[in-house]
Amino acid sequence: MSSVVIRLALRNVRHFSRDYLIYFLTLTIAVSLFYCFNASGSMSLLAGAEDLPDTVPDILDNLSLIMGRLSILNAFILGFLVLYANQFLITRRRQEFGTYHVLGMKRSSMSVILILETMIIGALSLIMGILLGILLSQLVCTFTASLFVVHVRYHFVFSPHALLITLISFTTISLITVIFNTLILSQSRLTTLLYGAQHIPRFAFNRLRNALLILFAALMMLAGGWALMLSADTLLSQRMALAAFLMIAGTLLFFLAISALLSVFFRRSRIFCYRALNCFILRQITLRLHTGYLSVSIICIMLFLSITTMTAGLSVNNTLNSEIGSLTPYSFSLIHPYTLMGERDAFSYRRFEQEIRKLQLPDDKILYQRFFHTFASEFTYPRLCDLMETMDIDVPLDLRMLDAPLEIMPLSDYNQLRADHGMTKLDLQPGNVILCTSSSRFSSLMSELAMHQPHIMVFGHTMQMLPNAQAALRPSTASFARDSDAAFLVISDVLIPADAENFCDYWNVQLKAYVSTQHFSKIVDDALWKDGRYQLTMQGAYTENSDQVHENSVGTSVIYTYLGLYTGIILLIASSVVISLQQLSMTQNTRSSYQILRRMGAGEEMMRHAVLLQNLTCFILPLSLAVIHSVFGIIFIHSIVSQLGRGHIFISTIEAFGIFLLIYLLYFFITYIGSRSMMENR
Repeated sequence: MSSVVIRLALRNVRHFSRDYLIYFLTLTIAVSLFYCFNASGSMSLLAGAEDLPDTVPDILDNLSLIMGRLSILNAFILGFLVLYANQFLITRRRQEFGTYHVLGMKRSSMSVILILETMIIGALSLIMGILLGILLSQLVCTFTASLFVVHVRYHFVFSPHALLITLISFTTISLITVIFNTLILSQSRLTTLLYGAQHIPRFAFNRLRNALLILFAALMMLAGGWALMLSADTLLSQRMALAAFLMIAGTLLFFLAISALLSVFFRRSRIFCYRALNCFILRQITLRLHTGYLSVSIICIMLFLSITTMTAGLSVNNTLNSEIGSLTPYSFSLIHPYTLMGERDAFSYRRFEQEIRKLQLPDDKILYQRFFHTFASEFTYPRLCDLMETMDIDVPLDLRMLDAPLEIMPLSDYNQLRADHGMTKLDLQPGNVILCTSSSRFSSLMSELAMHQPHIMVFGHTMQMLPNAQAALRPSTASFARDSDAAFLVISDVLIPADAENFCDYWNVQLKAYVSTQHFSKIVDDALWKDGRYQLTMQGAYTENSDQVHENSVGTSVIYTYLGLYTGIILLIASSVVISLQQLSMTQNTRSSYQILRRMGAGEEMMRHAVLLQNLTCFILPLSLAVIHSVFGIIFIHSIVSQLGRGHIFISTIEAFGIFLLIYLLYFFITYIGSRSMMENR
């Protein structure tokens, strides 16, 4: 290999550093994210954790599996971006390569130069990206440990598995890029290299009437898509599929209509157009939309998906974390549901306490303990849903799917439950019944029904339903939902017949502050099982503890958070790169126009202002409609996530927008600097 070729490649990398900035930045960020998120599921990230919960390794293994599969898809997306950016660089330097050819340089030598440049930039971005990824993984380690509430002795963490995947993926992308560059140079004609293949399209739909008709059709499609999205029950429903189609088609027609309206405005508004450089600016923006309204539409949809995906991931995390308190009113619970085994009359609930006390558990570790008992009623969930419909209350789909009797809790147990939650006791007349809920997401729904004070039949008595406080009260600590989690009834103790069917028994324990929940759970398990035999006569009984619930909730939130952020950031980077390169390409093609404007007396400040407006427009246009899409998308997300509990969608949206704007503004700033540099011909 000639030393001249090597020196020329090194000089080009230094000389065209600004042109390579977008390319280098994209590769560096992509490599760092690739490494960081693939390392997130590695156990090495929590190697220094003390008292690591038993469920964490399984959670991290699942996370690693999901991230590995998602990385395959993201590798294809990033590969496309690299090729797209590389094509821009070749187009940007076509005259340079044409000059090399005129001077007698062989195409093979030009290919070697381009290969060396690609290898140098790729190696630098790979090194910087891995270093940045390792740094980010330290932060991810600390963040993950804080979610699981474990203490980590800080030490340097490194994932060879993530490094190997990153090296293989981006080495493959670099090889494909080299092959792509070689093919382009070998098939390009000399005239194309020197002068390019410029094409100025003819404007379509250049009449005002046609533009307004297209805009009207676009707005109707968009309105229909937004309405269907708000009424969709699930992500995979037919309404959601139709909503997606209408939104995509409406977005395409919207930007087509905007380009047509700008063309009409360009022709008719002479006063505005001939002021300063408005004519030149508007012409460039109009040309950009006419030639690329399809790409602008795709970018808009990708930005919308980026915002909603990140919001969804963060919302699931915030919602589950906020629900942990309501899921764990006690440190430990032993639950015996009769309905689980179909044994409503297996033994009397009065024997439940006796069975527990026979275990001879250490009282010195217990702050207080509670025994709750509930009974089955003839008032079922289907009747509850029918009653809601008569009151014109919108019944959620998951509530319609329940087919079981509602739990009935004696007033004495309910008042004790309220006291444990720091609430005042209630008085209840024998002819009244209170409708309560164990789930925060149903609290407002149950309160709305109770406000109508309907009459229902309970144990053969017609009772009036009274409104109650909206607070969700769970009779035990539980990590998963049962039929009784939606609602339960509270009646006076004297109205419960002696032969009432048992529904569920609860033994709840609040441990002293210094007692480990996991340790107490082990004590109970050892007491339950002796000599390989179950010590209780109750079948189907199971235990729950607050640490276990917390771990399961956090594990789910970690997976969804990482999944949402990873996918959302990749989509954002893809969109930003395409916008940046398209804008830089347009500036490159119109550089001669800026030279003409300079000769005609246009000042540098005026032309910088023109460049700024063009870049702002290119970045704001797809973002504006994407934000409107996102408003309806976030409302839909809230309706889905709220099934998990009371969601903090506003906080999640602010967090997602913060991350979004940070990356989006970074690409805008770099694009503006690059465009201004081209305009100044430096």
